[in-house]
Order: sequence, then C-alpha cells, then structure tokens
Amino acid sequence: VSPNRLTKPREDREKAFNRLATIVKSLSAHAGFAIDPVGERLAICDEKGNIYKDNELLYIVSKLYLLLNKPANIAVPISASMGVNIMAREYGVDVIRTKDEHLAMIQAARKPDIAFVGGTRGGFIFSDFGFGCDAMFSTMKVLEMMAKSKRKLSEIASNIPKFSWLQKEIQCPWHAKGKVMRALIEYTESLPREIIDGVRVITSDAWILVLPDAEKPIFHLLAEGKDEKVTAELMYEYQELIKKCRK
Repeated sequence: VSPNRLTKPREDREKAFNRLATIVKSLSAHAGFAIDPVGERLAICDEKGNIYKDNELLYIVSKLYLLLNKPANIAVPISASMGVNIMAREYGVDVIRTKDEHLAMIQAARKPDIAFVGGTRGGFIFSDFGFGCDAMFSTMKVLEMMAKSKRKLSEIASNIPKFSWLQKEIQCPWHAKGKVMRALIEYTESLPREIIDGVRVITSDAWILVLPDAEKPIFHLLAEGKDEKVTAELMYEYQELIKKCRK
C-alpha cells in the first residue's frame, strides 16, 4: 500500500497477479481475488491459476449473475465484448450500453429496471446493495454466486466466446478532433451504429468503437470480430479515415 498514489504500475500489478495465482494453486483454493488500492476494481483467479480481467471477467460475473437471477436488463460499457450480448440473449435479457466511465455505470444502476452493471475494468455494481463499484462486496457476491450455482470459475470461463480483438491509438491534433468526429458521423450515417460514447459501428460479424480521448490528442480505436481478418480490415478502414480527415 502506498499512501502517495491510487494505482500501481502495470508491472507491479502483473507481479501481484502471478503471486496470487501461485498462492491459489498451492492452497488448492477455489478462487483468488485482487482488489485495487481504491477498492473499486477487481481481478479474479480461478482454481487453476488463470487470472481473469477486463472482458473475460465481465463475462464470468455476468454469467454467474444470470444463472441465479432473471433481470429484464443488465448494463455494460460501450466497449464491452459482444460475447456478453450473445450470452444475455440465451437468458432472454437485454443489454443496455453505457459510456465507458464509472459515473455512467452509476447512472445506469439507479434505473429501476437495471439490477446489475458490469464494467470492463473490473468494476461491478449490484444495485440491490449500492450504486457504486465496491470490490469487497463484489468479492463476497461472486463467492455467493459460485456457491449457489455450484459452478467453478474455470467451468464458466470455458464457454467464453472467442473473438479477435484489436486496440490502437491514433494521434490527432486537438484542433482536428471536431472535424474527424463530424466526418465519422457522416461516414456512418447509413450504418448500424451507437453514438453513446464516441461512435460504435456494428457490422454483421464485427464492431469498432472510435473514441476521442478527453485529455490527450488521440483517438482510441477498439475493434472486435469473429475472425482476425474481419477485425483487421475494420480497424484499417477507420484508421485510414481518421488519418485522412485529421489533415
């Protein structure tokens, strides 16, 4: 614990995760949990020593929740894997997309028809308990759901859909960001899309999110598809569009 900073460098986190995996396996434990210094975010290790973070963890916790509950809707960020949508459809549940930020997750949790909000950075909200991400409560809730469903984490993880995932950052001067966004809106006008946070364009077998950074002169590009070729082609298409429009 460092009183002078709220986060750890990536290398320190990875070392901590590796130690956690070793401890879980050596003790033959059912799971291990790593809570960030702020107490909001969570990483989980299964009984085999596999560490689940980000979209994998979102899928696992969402699946555990839907095994035991029948909500009308769940909410996830705009950047969440389409694997969550596929899984939710199996349970007859609609997925509401939010901005990729804690405040948007809180706002979604306050809606009466949304009882669970899952994040892509290890944050989860169970609105029966509260309206913010609480990693300690999430740890207890995951243990409870594992016990009630009699499912191991590795068993649930074995069913995670496999998709190709690409992530890039494209430099863009501040003065050109508005121009690029207008071009994106026009370019995607006739396409299936979501304009919740940036522009998320959806095709039959892939999607891409183009998101302007609020603090840096860059655009974040996240693409996911059923195979590497489709994902790479979609990433290249919008990467070149940004490069062309930023001039």
